[in-house]
Order: sequence, then C-alpha cells, then structure tokens
Amino acid sequence: MTTPGERDDEGRQAAAEEKRHHLAKVVASPVSAHGAPPSSKSSLAMQQPMRRPAGVDLEEQTEAYWENALPEDRQAYVTQLNTNYQTIVDELLELQTDAINQFKGVVTRYKASRRRMIWMTGVLAILNIAVSAVAAQVDNEAFGTTVKVVAVALPVLVAAYAAVIAIFSNIESLENYLQRAQLYRHARELSLTACRELEMLWHLYVRPFNDSPTACMNAASLYRRAVTKDQEVRGQLMEKPEKV
Repeated sequence: MTTPGERDDEGRQAAAEEKRHHLAKVVASPVSAHGAPPSSKSSLAMQQPMRRPAGVDLEEQTEAYWENALPEDRQAYVTQLNTNYQTIVDELLELQTDAINQFKGVVTRYKASRRRMIWMTGVLAILNIAVSAVAAQVDNEAFGTTVKVVAVALPVLVAAYAAVIAIFSNIESLENYLQRAQLYRHARELSLTACRELEMLWHLYVRPFNDSPTACMNAASLYRRAVTKDQEVRGQLMEKPEKV
C-alpha cells in the first residue's frame, strides 16, 4: 500500500517523463527562426540543394547551428556575405556598362566607315564620267596632245583609286562592325539580367529575415549562386568572340 507522499513522487516522475518526451519531439522536428517549420517560400536553402565544389568534402552549416549561434555572430556573417555578394553584382554591373560603351563605339565607327565609302564611291563615279568625256574628245584636234595624255593617264589613276576603295571595303568587312555591335548588345543584356536577378533574390530571401538562421542559410546559398552565375556569364561572353 502506497502512502500519499509516495503517490506524489510517482506523479512528479510521470510528469517529468512526459515533459522529456515532449522536448524530444520538439528537437526532432525542423523549426525555423520564427517557431514554425520552414516553408519553401521562406527558405531558399530548403528549395534547392547547395552545390558543393567538385572533389572537395566540406561540412555545411545547418539551421540548428545558426539557431545556437549568437545574434551578433549571425549578423556579422550575413554582413560579410552581403559585401562579397554585392562585389559580384557590381562587377556584373560594370560589365554591362562597359558593353554599352563598346557598343556605342562600334556603331560610331561603323557609321563613319559607311560615310567614307559613300563619298569614295561617289567620287569614283564622277571620275568614270570624266574618263568617258576625255575619251570622246581624244580625236579632236582642237585639244592637241594634252587630251591624249590625259586620256591615257586618267584611266590609270581611276583604276588605282578603285583599288583603294576595294581595300577599304575589305577592311570594313574584316572589322565586322554589325556583328560586333550585336555581341556587345548581347553581353549587356546577359550581364544586366544576371545583375537584376541576383539583386532581387537577396532582397526577397535575405533582407526580410534580418539576422535569423534563415537569413544565414539563404545568404550562403545565394552567394554560391552568385559565384556560379558570374562564371556562367563570363564563360558565355568568352565563347562569343570566337564565332566572329
């Protein structure tokens, strides 16, 4: 037969055991920084697996790790990643600015080259008319031997001038202004699109979470994505000039 004191001890032990079971369930379940299971909308790291460098075995920080970290440590981590992240974004922005300047320069040179060719071909047409006029008067005794000399020398000069025009035309074709302008325009669109995408992702998946574990996880994932995107953009731009 148990005494009232023993029954109280058994009740306290049962309550303590129930509490331990409850805590075990809470620890086992994934909990976000706001006390709820992380959804796919709030955590970018949960949406896509992080890509590890090939041939390197590294340990990733888990959300539980960041939950146990101090808020100032989390804030310092996000701030440092933000600095590195913005460096990549700024480089992409400079790339698109440089592409715009190159595009404008190529277009300006192309227009100048076309104007030069138009004037040169116009002068060639006038010289051909002069050759025909002199040839028509070569037998006219009134002009004497001067016309005969001009009739012989002028076609030679016109032929040499036509050869110069052909050289300039070949140089213009070699420069390939139009295709180069198109490539610079493509480079501008490619880098600007990447820059806007990275800016959008940071504002959507890091800034709203301040110094929470979710912010740390998303910042790490986005920094990795920014490095990969930068490599992809530069790789595509390096492939294009080989086709010109």
